[in-house]
Amino acid sequence: MGDGQFEFNFEERPMTDQELILWNYLQGHRGRQAAVQADRLAEMFGMDDRKLRMTIKHLVEDHAILIGSSTVAPYGYYVPETAEEVDAVVGQLYHRLASIAVRIARIKRISVEEIFGQLRIAGVK
Repeated sequence: MGDGQFEFNFEERPMTDQELILWNYLQGHRGRQAAVQADRLAEMFGMDDRKLRMTIKHLVEDHAILIGSSTVAPYGYYVPETAEEVDAVVGQLYHRLASIAVRIARIKRISVEEIFGQLRIAGVK
């Protein structure tokens, strides 16, 4: 695709109408400076915050669409346009992953390394 997005895997489930409408809208928000806040998106599309997050999760995980989010101003979701924006999105996700791994390790009273080992054993890719 010419827009920098991954190719769709048409053997996966097709996009729902709601996913397609949201994706079409987000394509107008390219670059972090054009981020649109989650509460605005949720209101526009008649979703609660949880439904919005799940819809974006499906777009990213099921359809390999690159959608970033920013937790610092300007806040919100956007389509990363530069390598720096992609790196920022990935860095933010690594930070969340590390934080979640520490929380799980504390709850289970095991090491963080064991958490990642369990993920490999479980086949999480």
